[in-house]
Amino acid sequence: MTDAWFSPQTAPYFSLFSLLAVAAVVEVWAKQGRHRRIVVGLWNASLGLAAIFLIAALSAWRLEQPAYVTLTLAVVGLLIGSVFLGTRRQIRGWYQEAELRRTIAADL
Repeated sequence: MTDAWFSPQTAPYFSLFSLLAVAAVVEVWAKQGRHRRIVVGLWNASLGLAAIFLIAALSAWRLEQPAYVTLTLAVVGLLIGSVFLGTRRQIRGWYQEAELRRTIAADL
């Protein structure tokens, strides 16, 4: 077994990733159909971050890191991934609705 990647006292600081909930602020832009590149980029970056945490958790498990390291990384990755993957379809739907509204308005 190798040394732990971080201490048990550091593990609770991973809860600060819950601040990604601030991403809900850009929901207004998505509903209006504005800033698509920024919003979709933020969602994709968050999904990438979740994947990194899950890969790190798998690596920690394979390298026989202590349970608190593996579980911390896995829980953070699963939570971030499930939230952003679950809302991704809704974000796309809002942009499609906004595009439809623009098309209808242009036809009038």
